[in-house]
Amino acid sequence: MLGFLKSMLGRKPAGAGPTEAEQSVSLPQGLVDAVSEPIRSAILSTFHYFCAAPDSLVGRPAEVAKQAALIEYLLIALPQSHMAPDFGRDVTDALAEGRAALRGALGIAPDVSGARVIEALAAAAPRLARGDTASAQASLGAVAGADAALVVQAMAHLPRLPALAEGVRRARDVLQRTGSLDTSGR
Repeated sequence: MLGFLKSMLGRKPAGAGPTEAEQSVSLPQGLVDAVSEPIRSAILSTFHYFCAAPDSLVGRPAEVAKQAALIEYLLIALPQSHMAPDFGRDVTDALAEGRAALRGALGIAPDVSGARVIEALAAAAPRLARGDTASAQASLGAVAGADAALVVQAMAHLPRLPALAEGVRRARDVLQRTGSLDTSGR
């Protein structure tokens, strides 16, 4: 009986999707330049856009889509990586809080899996870069439903998000503390 109860407690409800920790994700092509160290590259890229130069995102919805996908990627990949011990729970919690603020600002539902959000944003980014808004909205429909047009609008006018900047700053601080920054200090 005890074994049965333990097995039932460990089960998810029927129809529940995988948790973030159970998801497997790889970095979609085109989101960062250096894919040999995708976590490091994602941290440095998001630090640049959300901390060092947040105003550079204004009017650039394709770049917002890329950077938002990288935030989602970090929250799935970091706990599963060899770098996980360097990033304490406070860093991943701060990134999760920042992601919640970002999803709220963009109009992406909080209950959509990170992997689905990455897929939708990665598909939308090059379409937005080409000016193909209708196609980008179709890509975003999987995570925004009928509000995909509003998501694209929000990407073009993303406000500064202090909680997101704090989470990314903490992740970059870990890279700095562990000596993983490149020589340019970015």
